[in-house]
Amino acid sequence: EVIEKFQLNLHHRGPDHTDYLNHNNLSLISNRLSIIDLSSSGNQPMSSQDNRYTIIYNGEIYNYKELNNIYLKNYKFKSKSDTETILALISKIGIYKTCETLDGMFAFAIVDKFKNKLYLARDRNGQKPLYYGLINNSFVFSSEIKLFKYYPNFNFNKSEESKSLFFNYGYIKYPNTIYENIYKVKPGTYLEIDLFNNIYAITSYHDSSSFIKKRGSFKKNNTLSHFEKILSKSVETHLMADREVGTFLSG
Repeated sequence: EVIEKFQLNLHHRGPDHTDYLNHNNLSLISNRLSIIDLSSSGNQPMSSQDNRYTIIYNGEIYNYKELNNIYLKNYKFKSKSDTETILALISKIGIYKTCETLDGMFAFAIVDKFKNKLYLARDRNGQKPLYYGLINNSFVFSSEIKLFKYYPNFNFNKSEESKSLFFNYGYIKYPNTIYENIYKVKPGTYLEIDLFNNIYAITSYHDSSSFIKKRGSFKKNNTLSHFEKILSKSVETHLMADREVGTFLSG
């Protein structure tokens, strides 16, 4: 009943396909909006070829073809989706290195069935939302916070700390949300949840300050041309889709 409610109330986020996977005491629920590989081969939840990993994923990886050429030349793909690239990369180079190499906007959940672990990862700029928390000793997560109200006995108590943050700053800082015991995955991090022992750790794979220092500075007379080059490249990568592409005036 909970799975059906979750699917129904996330239909607007992914009207093209819905499915779920149960693994021991864990359920992964996906509503898909098809952008890359519109066929059923790109549907989720998607499992790795050895069936060790299963992913549900929201977003788009702009450099997935480049990563395929670098790391996965001998990999036999069953789809043309960027979802399968994430799965294959994690199988080959691990979760940390995979997150580091992905260029895009993403929030994904991956279960490692061999180690009985769940990973929740978010892109370095936090473009795609991802919430998690405890409801009656059950670990829950979702791309929309309002979905939690369909979970049995959800506590709607507002966090006093979060209300204070909102009235002081006009927004609620990470990792807090308006609700008690519900949090946001911080951009550039992933959670590793041990499903055997019900414990989790947070790992940061991206640091903005270090990233900027690594990129270095540019001479004043080259700044404009450099900006034009990287802006053009960014727009070009964002045009990658198997559907019609549009833009918003505000963008």
